[in-house]
Amino acid sequence: STRNYLGKDAWHQNQNYFQGGMDEVRVWSVARSQDEIRATMNRQLQGSEADLVGLWNFDDGTATDVSPNGNEGVLMGGATTVESNLAAPSNTVQTATGQPRSPLGTGGVLELNGEGSYVELPATAFAHLTDVTVEGWVRWDIFHQCSRLIDLALDGVLINIQCRGGQWGDVLWA
Repeated sequence: STRNYLGKDAWHQNQNYFQGGMDEVRVWSVARSQDEIRATMNRQLQGSEADLVGLWNFDDGTATDVSPNGNEGVLMGGATTVESNLAAPSNTVQTATGQPRSPLGTGGVLELNGEGSYVELPATAFAHLTDVTVEGWVRWDIFHQCSRLIDLALDGVLINIQCRGGQWGDVLWA
């Protein structure tokens, strides 16, 4: 079966890994409007919001799904979480020592090394979805060609968000 990943390509083995940090990764079972996205983009969610299928904030040092859906992730290949010490939203994304900061406040940030680290999500977590919105705070350290933010297997369709890179420049594709 097709797998679901944060930071890894579901189509190709051992390539297209993400290098950087992620926080507050959200998957919704609806196509959210621009206004709906803006209303929550700079705050942490509780996990109980309507239509939220998965929420990974990494605050407990794991890839636990904070929503009631139980889509627990597993840190793989050296994926780690580090503490963010930013007290309020800001455009600053690193501490003086170079550690990642989340613009959403204190808590954990997923850190992926671009060399095989990723989060594996349950294979059937999103198989029932026909509409989806994916949101999250992302800091790419290096734009590798085709490096993945997320790969999801929906109802008969595999979708992803990736840095295309190469001849296309450093652009995101979804």
